[in-house]
Amino acid sequence: MVGRLAGLSISEIESVAHNWAQIQEFSPKYDNWPAAAVGQLLEHLAALCRKAVAEKKVLFMWMCL
Repeated sequence: MVGRLAGLSISEIESVAHNWAQIQEFSPKYDNWPAAAVGQLLEHLAALCRKAVAEKKVLFMWMCL
């Protein structure tokens, strides 16, 4: 997943962010994230992944449901 996120282009990040903003976890029922905030989150996550790949470091990702 780190490699995949690191390889996303700007247009791919925008597309993925748009799709992510539509899921239930970002809906008003739960957190009510605006699409722009989801996009910023994904941009920061992709940048962190690019840095980890460039520095040949491991990136630990934890997802809690």
